[in-house]
Amino acid sequence: MRTFKQHLNEIYGLKSVKDLVFSNLDGRVSLPISKMMFARLTSEKKRVRSIHVTDFDGFEDLLPLLGTRKQIATMNKTRFASVVKMGVSAGGGIAVVLEGYPVFESNYDLHTRVDSQGRRWIDIDQIAEVSKDANIEKTLLGKLHAVRSKIMIEIRKKFNFRAQFWDYLNMKLPDRRKEKIEDDELRSAGLLDRTASRRQIQGYAIKRYMELVETMVWKPHISEVIELLSGTSGNQTDWNEIDLVDTEIIEVHVVKFDFRQWVIDAGGDPDDPDDDVLAFMDMDDIAYHNGTHDLYMEAGYNRRYKTIVVNNTDASGMDESAQKHFKDLFLKQVRYNNARR
Repeated sequence: MRTFKQHLNEIYGLKSVKDLVFSNLDGRVSLPISKMMFARLTSEKKRVRSIHVTDFDGFEDLLPLLGTRKQIATMNKTRFASVVKMGVSAGGGIAVVLEGYPVFESNYDLHTRVDSQGRRWIDIDQIAEVSKDANIEKTLLGKLHAVRSKIMIEIRKKFNFRAQFWDYLNMKLPDRRKEKIEDDELRSAGLLDRTASRRQIQGYAIKRYMELVETMVWKPHISEVIELLSGTSGNQTDWNEIDLVDTEIIEVHVVKFDFRQWVIDAGGDPDDPDDDVLAFMDMDDIAYHNGTHDLYMEAGYNRRYKTIVVNNTDASGMDESAQKHFKDLFLKQVRYNNARR
């Protein structure tokens, strides 16, 4: 079974905080967005309900994240209810209704990334792409350049350390012993304050980066970004994205292949072992279609969480009844959240 860390690597591309903070502005640049940052910037502290689509392995990966500050990607709008069966980044078959605090909400899937500390990052070019506004990318990159320049000036004054380029601060520090020797050489050459270390400088830069991205980048432009990404105009993707923290499970909807009804709909008799329709599907096929459902039930999760089994007679997709069930489920979450605003 995949560990949660492997799951994040596969789906989100786990990155170190250092790599994200000290990335080159000419490449893929991301902005950190935490629950606390978003709450302070928008004063939005109400809990909302949304849906996490997954398979059985993904469901088990989800459980350790409940009630924590780890962000969980969810949705409450989709063009195709069949996404519940087909899945998003991994498999499907399970729709988990979660309640938690929203970190970021968009009518688009922003393909956010998660760092090694569980903080979610939003790519600046992705904001521009989904909002169809090239000016917002120039604005945010300009502000980010100002943030980096300010930090480099502060480091020069505070630590007597000159970094010619921002990404130079992404120093690959050796073991502590070798690091001390190299720091002493820099101090002897007058290139580093006698009480400072490169590790201390790097930590200071990361801390100030988080602080200044909030005050200099997000705060002046958060309303503009929210308006751009929450609008209904433009070409939306197949589902939106709402990242939640401090989550709890409200209920779980599990898709089950209804073999008996499938046979009846095909004009056969499920109780007749010689019926010609039965030749088109054996027990292995049934087990394959019901793998997620059966694993979930065998693990006893239906006794731990409110569980709704949704019968589906379409072996390759989702029948009309199941589609209606999930369309109504998504709509129910939107109405619930709107009533609480």
